[in-house]
Amino acid sequence: MSNDLARARSSYARRAWQEAFDGFSRADERRRLGPDDLERLAWSAALVGRDADFLRALERLHHACAEANESSRAARAAFWIGFHLSSLGSAAQATGWLARAERLVEREPACAERGYLLLPA
Repeated sequence: MSNDLARARSSYARRAWQEAFDGFSRADERRRLGPDDLERLAWSAALVGRDADFLRALERLHHACAEANESSRAARAAFWIGFHLSSLGSAAQATGWLARAERLVEREPACAERGYLLLPA
């Protein structure tokens, strides 16, 4: 594990969002982050107001989880993308991501992400 990644994880645990975002970004430049760290990068970006970085990290997380057959986690990432795009006024894109999330949760008999999808309704 790189020093940047270790520091980023420590910063995230301390809720030092800007430090975490910077560290995860540097670590990602050296080696693509895995799903857990992509999720941390995404939320760090969101908490420092980096909307584009938040959405990019979530999209990468979504694809990584979909490829790994982690339907619930892929759906959760798609939900947050759609929900955030909706808040930014990008209704068409938001609708597409929320529909993608719905298709993914159809594979899961019971999951919290079904509840998330009730929020936009």
